[in-house]
Amino acid sequence: MERRQVIDSILYIVKGGIPWRLLSNGFPPWNTVHSVFRKGTRDRTWEYLNDRLRSLAREQEGEWSRSTRAILDSLRASSPMLTEEPSANVHE
Repeated sequence: MERRQVIDSILYIVKGGIPWRLLSNGFPPWNTVHSVFRKGTRDRTWEYLNDRLRSLAREQEGEWSRSTRAILDSLRASSPMLTEEPSANVHE
């Protein structure tokens, strides 16, 4: 089994929101794909790949490769839902 097939299977599952056990016959066995996904989650491989791809995409667009605090603060300020303080009583 090729690594590319496993990665394609993981993307198929994650993008489609499909349960692992319902992975189509054209893919490797679901338990193999799930094991690779879990290992990558535990050792943070997926997080590293996502961060690296995001940096590369931002560099290609001519932007900073890392988000800044100012960007996050501006997003928070523009959204009333994010600026409201949470209620102490969740049942209010």
